[in-house]
Amino acid sequence: MPADPLIEIHKLRNPELESAGAAEATPFYRNWLYDNSRAPFQLLLDFKTDGAELYPHVVDALQPLRDLGLLEYHNETSANPGYASIHARPIRITCTGKCPLELVAAQLPIRDIFFDAPLVDLASGRYNRAVSAMASAYWDDIAGSWGYKRTNRGQGTKLDKFAELSELARAQGMSVRVWDTPRLAGTG
Repeated sequence: MPADPLIEIHKLRNPELESAGAAEATPFYRNWLYDNSRAPFQLLLDFKTDGAELYPHVVDALQPLRDLGLLEYHNETSANPGYASIHARPIRITCTGKCPLELVAAQLPIRDIFFDAPLVDLASGRYNRAVSAMASAYWDDIAGSWGYKRTNRGQGTKLDKFAELSELARAQGMSVRVWDTPRLAGTG
């Protein structure tokens, strides 16, 4: 996973940062897509193999981005624990798939790789913004054991459940991702 393309995109969008050092310049950056947004570029790393074996290689591969101060991070030693200790930067790394939560949580005192929390399990209290930047779910898992098939029947209930879970995630400072959503009648 070469970091060079990400560095080049950042330089193209923020040419004035070339002359400044990373420490002073990084907090002031242009979003990669929109000039008026400081939302970070979210890079999802989907672990398909043994996460415990892969994770150290991912940490090493991200070092050039880390050295330039481009990675959003959580500082465990910050005076303001939790969400307030998240330091915005141009790139947010979130690992998903077979990424091991325990390795992400153990990245201390600075955590710049975040875990994709299961949206349907947020109420368990196992996940927080210091470890998880995003919460995700497969659409059919949102209704859990309610047993609705992929038809429009029962979608209102799923939409209500999705709204409830999304509100919970956003209250914790996490973004929300859902995949394999159905096409509802009248949505095109």
